[in-house]
Amino acid sequence: MGFLFGKVTEQMIENFNAELIAYQIDSKEFGFLTVITSMPEATQQQVGEVIHADRTTTVKKVDRLESLGYLIRVKNTVDRRIYNLQLTNKSEHMLKQLWPILINCERSVLSSLTDEEVQNLKNIFIKLTKA
Repeated sequence: MGFLFGKVTEQMIENFNAELIAYQIDSKEFGFLTVITSMPEATQQQVGEVIHADRTTTVKKVDRLESLGYLIRVKNTVDRRIYNLQLTNKSEHMLKQLWPILINCERSVLSSLTDEEVQNLKNIFIKLTKA
């Protein structure tokens, strides 16, 4: 069954990555930005922990997204050794454009399922993530 989960995930990622080419990011970087959206003023370490990325990977992602103008590092006012991450107007605009695209990619992969089956699948995934 794990193989089948992997194949569905792979399809969604491939479809979404194809859409992301124009923005010069991939689905992992999109996820990184999404985490920052939900955690304003988060530190690099906090974001890395949420996405289960090691320190080196997190720094590389931050460097890349910063070089593309999608986020900025701001010195923490309490501890000047720490940097908080902030989205730029460019990334906020991009994320608003990409949400409908992401939803369409998901719908495309799940198009052979009925609405009830999609809801059941969602409920199963929610249950599995709580286990």
